Amino acid sequence: MSFFTKTKTLLFETTLSTKSYKSKIIEAKAKGYRVTLLFFWLQNIELAKERVITRVSEGGHNIEPEVIERRYIIGIKNLFDIYLPIVDGALIFDNSEGQYQLLADKQIDGLLNIANHEKFNLLKNYYDNN
Repeated sequence: MSFFTKTKTLLFETTLSTKSYKSKIIEAKAKGYRVTLLFFWLQNIELAKERVITRVSEGGHNIEPEVIERRYIIGIKNLFDIYLPIVDGALIFDNSEGQYQLLADKQIDGLLNIANHEKFNLLKNYYDNN
């Protein structure tokens, strides 16, 4: 059974390191859902590793460093190559410093509005160079 049949609001968390959600988003939109993506970016892989260490110390699950590295890079690539083009709206945040900061948003008109050029350019440069 499809999870679109009885639910009005859906939410799921992912690193975007898989392409498999593309078909789910397309299906959701075909069924009349409006799809909004929230992307919380960390400025570097080492910070992502530190977050996992903290999570483990608090009783959460571990992720091996090489998996973190792979998912970090692929997640950023998939954000720009797959997911931003197909979602109805998006909010991209920098979550590196504890208090998240809006970098960009995509509204229903499809345009990406940059709220913080300096930090968005860091993210975009990472995408362009990897």
